[in-house]
Amino acid sequence: FLINFFKGGTFDIVIHDVLDGDRIKELHNPIGGDLGGTYLDDKFFKILEECFGKDEFEKFKREDPNGFIELRGDFEFKAINTFITTNSKISITIPHHLKNKCDISRSKFAERLVCKEEKLEFDGWLIKKWHSEVINTIKDNLIELLKKHNIDRLVMVGGFCESPHLQSAMREAFPYKRFIVINEARLAVLKGAVLYGHNPSSISSRVAKFTYGIGHSIPIEDGKTVLDKNRIKTFNGERYETDVFSKHVTKGENLDPNKPQAEETFLPVRQNQKNIRFCVLTSSIENPKYVDDPECRPLGYINVDIPDTSEGLDREVRIRFNYGGTEIKTESVNERTGDVIRVMIEYSDSV
Repeated sequence: FLINFFKGGTFDIVIHDVLDGDRIKELHNPIGGDLGGTYLDDKFFKILEECFGKDEFEKFKREDPNGFIELRGDFEFKAINTFITTNSKISITIPHHLKNKCDISRSKFAERLVCKEEKLEFDGWLIKKWHSEVINTIKDNLIELLKKHNIDRLVMVGGFCESPHLQSAMREAFPYKRFIVINEARLAVLKGAVLYGHNPSSISSRVAKFTYGIGHSIPIEDGKTVLDKNRIKTFNGERYETDVFSKHVTKGENLDPNKPQAEETFLPVRQNQKNIRFCVLTSSIENPKYVDDPECRPLGYINVDIPDTSEGLDREVRIRFNYGGTEIKTESVNERTGDVIRVMIEYSDSV
């Protein structure tokens, strides 16, 4: 069966097979994008910035956060949970801080807006246009997936799936599929997370959404030519090719949550080095070459302490990587002492 997660800011589509013992196997890597209820919110707020002025609207958000939340809730209830036709109108109450400051002529959608008394009225055509932008992208993703997998049931969860526009469009586009909209769809994702927390073994395997690996410096073998000379660095008299993407997992690969998918051995490059630090990366392609390829993104950093410098460069550390769970798990093995230590990832702000 296929599950559509329509959350606030994103939508995600996954395909699962139910195994014996109520265990689940993932059949396709999750796909999706930055579309959902928040996409409509952003369009709405952009118009408010145009009508009231960006500075005034930002001031309102700072000085009256509760009013801002109420404004957003009012819009979501009327624009997402209500079926709207091109002839419909939805009216939003103008917050007290913004009264007498509305000028719809500043908006490029001025002909679709009416500002009167304490209300800002939106034309139904405009709301339907925003819905269509989201729904068409979702349909395109579903069509591509259904070409690859024979799916009979499509389950919809998350707050945005309560939209009658979305439900109607999905059933119209896929009339021969059985659609299931979960009761209390907004809570379904949270409840599923709680159930998974009590029984992590319920997921037997996952499919990698990205290619994963680390940044590496590798010795340059005799006879090998490195075209980019800026990538060549010398440590202790030996030439290395730097910033190489050392691949651990390929996009689309089946992952066992209980087994590490990669294991690498590291050595210090300086006699007095007390820490080994490297970057964990993702890539949208299967075989990236360097960490600064345009398809690569830093996920985070791993620091492994090697405080005892008495062995100089002969301090081998083995790192195991598991990408099959809800979080990446890494552990280091000190080859000399046999100590195994869980190593945490410092996630990058740029992700």
